[in-house]
Amino acid sequence: LGELGATCLLLTVSPEHIVERLTFRVRASGQVVDARELREEADRWLSEQDTMVREASKSSLPTTLLNTDAMEWDSYAAQILASAGPSL
Repeated sequence: LGELGATCLLLTVSPEHIVERLTFRVRASGQVVDARELREEADRWLSEQDTMVREASKSSLPTTLLNTDAMEWDSYAAQILASAGPSL
C-alpha cells in the first residue's frame, strides 16, 4: 500500500479535552448521562485512542496524528485533502 501512496491519518483528542468533547456530543444528541457514565465513556475513548495510536505506530505506512481539540473542522478537512495530494 505504501508504494501506492497510502498513508494513515488518525484524528485525536487530547486527554484533557475528552470529557468536554463527549459532553458536547451527548448534548447534541439529546441523550442524558450522569457524570459517572460520562467519565467511564471518556476512559474507554482514551483507551481506544491510545490503542489506535500504538497500532498505527507499528505500521509501515506514514502516519499523521491530527489533534482536533479546537474543533476547526474546515481546517482539518483542508489539511487532509492537502496531504492526499492531487490524486483526489
